[in-house]
Amino acid sequence: MQAMSIASSEPKDLLRELKGLSEFTKSQFSSLVSTFPLSDEQVQQLGENKYSVCNFIDYWGKMNPQPKGRHLVKVLEKDLGRKDIGEVLRKHFPSGTAGPKGDDEARLLNMPFKVRQKLIAVLSVRDSNAADPHDWRAVADRIGLDGTTIMLFGQTELPMERVFKAWDVRDDATIGNLYTILVELGMPVYADYL
Repeated sequence: MQAMSIASSEPKDLLRELKGLSEFTKSQFSSLVSTFPLSDEQVQQLGENKYSVCNFIDYWGKMNPQPKGRHLVKVLEKDLGRKDIGEVLRKHFPSGTAGPKGDDEARLLNMPFKVRQKLIAVLSVRDSNAADPHDWRAVADRIGLDGTTIMLFGQTELPMERVFKAWDVRDDATIGNLYTILVELGMPVYADYL
């Protein structure tokens, strides 16, 4: 078995952890094949152990050399109920590639309190040395707050809290959208808090 190219950590460590998980059921495998279409030839390449989690993830990694794990993790955790696989993949995928742990469509208001407070704390710190700030101002700008509002929020102690409150009332205020914004702004580590 060759090393997986999508893992941020040592691929052999990922594959070792995956080997310890129970195999896919026939139904789970059929669902995976319908979601991530594999030809009969590709299914044959998986061999006799086609229901092996390790074999499938390894094969999927070879077919998707760029980190595209968000959809895979979502299907495994939410559609197939295999949170065990999702947890292992989250540990090994690069930051910002596995998607939020919760429901993408969940409202920001439903974000766990500790996660919200952690994001408010790390994003409220002003990074004045950066040419492209990785803080609340970038998020505020991305969600479309005007310059005057951003300046006003900048005068408060925890400006990211104000950004969340302003955004919470909008239809696009979802965990999935915040995750995507944080990744696109170069803050994948913060996105992984979700």
